[in-house]
Amino acid sequence: MGLLTHIFKPSPDKFVRMTIRQLRRVGITGEIQYDAGAFALRFEKDGEPAWLNLQNIYAEICAAPATKRAAMLELFVRSFTTGPSTKQATLDEIKGRFLPRIRPNAYYGLMDIQTNLQKMDPLKYLALDFAEGVKAELVIDFDDSIQTLGQERLDEWGVDFETCMTWARENLWRISNDDFIEMTPGLYRSPWQDNHDTARVFLEDLIWQLKVQGRHVVTMPNRDLLLVGGDGDAQTLSFMLDATLKAYEHERPMVAVPYVLDGRSWSPLTLPDDHPAAITLKKLCLTQHSQDCQQQKDLLDRLFKQQQTDLFVGTCLTQEDETTGAWRSMAVWGEGVDMLMPVVDDIAFVREGASGADLIGLAAWDRVLEVAGDLFEKTEYEPTRYRLRHWPSESQLAEIGPKKPEK
Repeated sequence: MGLLTHIFKPSPDKFVRMTIRQLRRVGITGEIQYDAGAFALRFEKDGEPAWLNLQNIYAEICAAPATKRAAMLELFVRSFTTGPSTKQATLDEIKGRFLPRIRPNAYYGLMDIQTNLQKMDPLKYLALDFAEGVKAELVIDFDDSIQTLGQERLDEWGVDFETCMTWARENLWRISNDDFIEMTPGLYRSPWQDNHDTARVFLEDLIWQLKVQGRHVVTMPNRDLLLVGGDGDAQTLSFMLDATLKAYEHERPMVAVPYVLDGRSWSPLTLPDDHPAAITLKKLCLTQHSQDCQQQKDLLDRLFKQQQTDLFVGTCLTQEDETTGAWRSMAVWGEGVDMLMPVVDDIAFVREGASGADLIGLAAWDRVLEVAGDLFEKTEYEPTRYRLRHWPSESQLAEIGPKKPEK
């Protein structure tokens, strides 16, 4: 059944036609524009511009049995176009539906580029820094849709964001009465599968009640899964990270990086190089980072083409060492190229030779910044990229000491 589902999934173009037909059925009569590069539709809803991103629902529908796809698409389109509105609602009617939602920082960075591409006004996010690399935003949980809020709506209600987040946390407690499911001793998974599982990291007291060895560690690979374990049991932690890596391939991945609880604060998990789970942890972090960088590169390439800007966007490459199994990331720095460099482990220096591109060698990121950090201009993009306008001098290259990889 899984193979047949994959073989007979609709092509992206066919899916777009299906979605447009469904939009017409729910009353969208004006022009509907398809942006193939962004895989999104633009139209007017209630007299205001609307932008429908198709990537997530397309992935979900392709993974679903063919017999359920039409109903899934209809529900998605109806919830987007005719779902509940907060325009006429009072604060008292809505505040009981406030919930927090976790998002990786890269999500907001990618959305900023998307809106720039679509020539829309910049989005004003209602979000706070929850931990390194992730934010918490305020959403409204309706029966068949989840909606975000803008600051202008809170201004109309005369309430501040912090108060709303306090209500959101209280609401989350009220819908979190079920017990975590113990997968193995010291390893638990969330039972709710209500699209808010990852938000339970807000409930530190709930996490503290779970018996683990060492400090509490969580992973949030997709919106319906929160795993909790401890960093004091190497075998269980390894199993947890392996399960996270598989779950991150879910059609709506969230955060691959594990976080550890210290008091009421969360921070990314770090492990010594000789820890049994160190290689899997590195792979998890690189999987998320490389995917975020690739999505960012695709969008920036389109944006710079639209703006007629001659700026190269570097690729974050990942590679496994065949001998040790260790994972590292790499990007290429070409001589004479004005580029945006992603943050990586190693930089490959390349210059044009008599017979084409010639690899001078590789050097560790920290070493390159130590010697030639003045050439790195940090940009506001998320994930972070550095503008490299100038190639290192010959003396800087000599001091960096790039080495060619062994064959």
